[in-house]
Amino acid sequence: SRLDLTIPVGKDSMSMKTRWQEGNEQREMTSPLSLVISAFARVEDVRHTLTPQLSTEDNALQLGC
Repeated sequence: SRLDLTIPVGKDSMSMKTRWQEGNEQREMTSPLSLVISAFARVEDVRHTLTPQLSTEDNALQLGC
């Protein structure tokens, strides 16, 4: 049977931490947490969709989402 849905998959680490040795000192850096929300829907005309893409046009920054 077919459900007609899309499931976003991938690996996003909840703990993006790196450690390294700098001289005699052990260092570490943890990246801040972020929230990513995805949604999907059928559309009749894809020319009417928007993307979360940053673009510049005439020196003006536009967020098309």
